[in-house]
Amino acid sequence: MLGRRPFHNFVLLIGSVVLTLALAELSIRGYFTISGGAPEGAKSLFNKISMIDLKGESECSGTGSEVIPHPYFAFTKNPYHPCNRRGSTTNRHGFLNPSEFPEFNEDTHFDIVLLGGSVASIMALGWDHKDRAANYIEKILNDRFQPPHGQSFRVYNGGMDGGSQPLQNAVLMNLGERFDGVIIIDGYNESLHSNHFLMGTPAIGLYLDGFKTLNNQVNAGLMVKLAKILRSNSAFSWSYLAGSLHGSLLNLSVHYEMNQLAEDLEKIYYGAAQPPATWSKEDLHSYNAEKYAQLTLMAQSMSNVMGLKFAHFLQPIRWLYKPLTERERSFQKYCEVEFYQKMEDALRMARETKGLQTFSLLKLLEGNANEFYGDHIHFKFSDDGQNEGNRLMAEAIVKELEKVWALQPNQ
Repeated sequence: MLGRRPFHNFVLLIGSVVLTLALAELSIRGYFTISGGAPEGAKSLFNKISMIDLKGESECSGTGSEVIPHPYFAFTKNPYHPCNRRGSTTNRHGFLNPSEFPEFNEDTHFDIVLLGGSVASIMALGWDHKDRAANYIEKILNDRFQPPHGQSFRVYNGGMDGGSQPLQNAVLMNLGERFDGVIIIDGYNESLHSNHFLMGTPAIGLYLDGFKTLNNQVNAGLMVKLAKILRSNSAFSWSYLAGSLHGSLLNLSVHYEMNQLAEDLEKIYYGAAQPPATWSKEDLHSYNAEKYAQLTLMAQSMSNVMGLKFAHFLQPIRWLYKPLTERERSFQKYCEVEFYQKMEDALRMARETKGLQTFSLLKLLEGNANEFYGDHIHFKFSDDGQNEGNRLMAEAIVKELEKVWALQPNQ
């Protein structure tokens, strides 16, 4: 009997550790549930990623990813996944729109594609994705101006959440001939890599990094660290053990898998985007700002070749010119104001010396102390579906389009 005691003690020790981990994890998950959090693993979040321009939670069923790789556009919505019909329609090209893109050589309407990231996408879709009137730019154009040809203006979403140059140019190159005009609203996503990588680094890596960070926050950093210690100092595979237990401990293995996925993608997406080792931060900023202006000039050149009207707008950010409310100040600050101003300067120089049709929206909310932002970059919607920030931005955009596109007022 005495010989059995060490074995019993060992079993009790292992059982106590597992039970402690399970109770701690369940307690933390309970806290996140009560506080409105979403205790899901990063891998689960990635597999059923929801674009931020969709409102509400997923109530659909179906297998497979909602976002799929694309050979030219990096990633698009999966038009064949049932979750992508939540209040909107994903067209066959993988972009959220109330209808398919126009076919070639249609002349019944003056069709415009709006390119950029999530800010552009939300501007194009509004609140009710099935209602064209929710698109402020389209509504203002039709209320005030005659289309250069056709019955009316139609504005389509060619933006993608997280999208940044050269994605806009890739969409324009592949789909531009379906349209009559191009509006680009960007700048924020392009600024996010400015301290570390060359301009043009694909933005999907930001999403994967974000999910990795979210997994740390939601699944209790202490438990994750403990699991990693156990895994690195044991003869068995912690991932296999966690996977075999089901329930709350499964997320510990998910964290490890997500780390591995992110590391591989960082090598692919970021490896080729490293600046020269001899460059200073100032060198990198100067190069990136100039490259951003070059990419925008390329978009205008492609538009000219295809016979499209073109206009580019540098989107506003909270930290320039606007007095912030306490809530607006609380959102995380992802970009550097100094680099954003360098981007504006590079665009202005390209406009003055090379005829780039670009306009800055940085002073859109100058001196306006009202609360406009719902998060780090997007304007908030009111309960009735209105978006005052987007409406003001649409007004500013149309004001410039009237001049640069020589629009004629309605009779």
